[in-house]
Amino acid sequence: MKEFPKILLALMFLCSGVNAFAQKDTLYYNSQWKQTDKQNASYYRQYVRQDGAYLVDDHYKNGTLQMTGAYTWLDTPDEKYRNGDFVYYYPDGLKESEGRYNLGNRAGKWTYYYNSDSSLHYTAEYINDKKNGYAVYYDSATQMIRSQGVWINEKKVGIWTYYFHGTKNIKELVEYKKDPADSYITSFDSIYHTVVAKGPIIKNKQADRWTFYFRNSKNIKSIITFLDGKQTGPAMFYDSNTHNLSIEGLFISGLRFGKWIYYDENGKVKEWRTVGELPLLIEYVKHFDTSYITTSEGELLHQRMSGLWKFYNDKGKLQYTGNYQYGMLEGEFKEFSVGGVVIRREYYSSGKMLKGKCYNEAGNVVLYHPLKEYSLPSFNEKD
Repeated sequence: MKEFPKILLALMFLCSGVNAFAQKDTLYYNSQWKQTDKQNASYYRQYVRQDGAYLVDDHYKNGTLQMTGAYTWLDTPDEKYRNGDFVYYYPDGLKESEGRYNLGNRAGKWTYYYNSDSSLHYTAEYINDKKNGYAVYYDSATQMIRSQGVWINEKKVGIWTYYFHGTKNIKELVEYKKDPADSYITSFDSIYHTVVAKGPIIKNKQADRWTFYFRNSKNIKSIITFLDGKQTGPAMFYDSNTHNLSIEGLFISGLRFGKWIYYDENGKVKEWRTVGELPLLIEYVKHFDTSYITTSEGELLHQRMSGLWKFYNDKGKLQYTGNYQYGMLEGEFKEFSVGGVVIRREYYSSGKMLKGKCYNEAGNVVLYHPLKEYSLPSFNEKD
């Protein structure tokens, strides 16, 4: 009876030794993970059966480990037989990902790594092989959080937070709707951390009303309507100092259309422009003084004065007319008296005067005298 324990210990040692040094079998696979012979293999698999499972080590052709994990059965394809902890590796041997399978489906927390240095890429929760739960994405260089939020069945839901590169400062808050192509975005300034823009996204494009802010304050810079990613609809722009409305008008497919009104810093109309049919090359412009008296009017062609322009005195009476081409006087220029009589005629070519005459109220020619440059109203072209 005393010999029984010794025999039992010997048998236990023998069994454990056989298990520890069990011979691993080898299978060979091509680049599509279909079984092949050793000569045509891109991968090879070594496995051993233990405790009712197949413990598997997959290798690249050069011997570098590609994956370690456990299978309930070996077959091709064998994804549905994965069960337990798995680790995957890049061809250079760095870790690619790790997590757990439950009967062929990723389950619980999985961790993924960048292929450059195996630094942390992101972590995500899985249910039935789909992202379901909280996920965090990391910057490859700084390893600081790049974005974070919740997945449900492989779709982003709720509010996701995105950060500026290498900082903890929020770049965007994106609230994803039922369709992940639809969302509401709030963007922040990288220096002042204030809101600079907010508005909806529909089908991955800007849509409806967007509000933009001056970057160092909470004051509105502009309110613009979008359709299918293009400015389409009413638009309003505000002065950075007074915060009063400075410009308002209409966009169609990103181009100005119809009547645009420009205001001075006190909110009084100083100019309006009428933009014609598409293509929007020509616009009719009218300027006003603080008393809403017209000071000048004419056409712009490609943002340059073109055709006949009229200039008025402070009483609203016609004072000058001139023809323009490419923003320069071209052809006849006239000056009128208070009574509306022509008292000057000049002729220009590419902005240079060729000849001129002056007249009295009776229409008789008098000694010519140049028009002082400052007497001609200037025109400040808009961008």
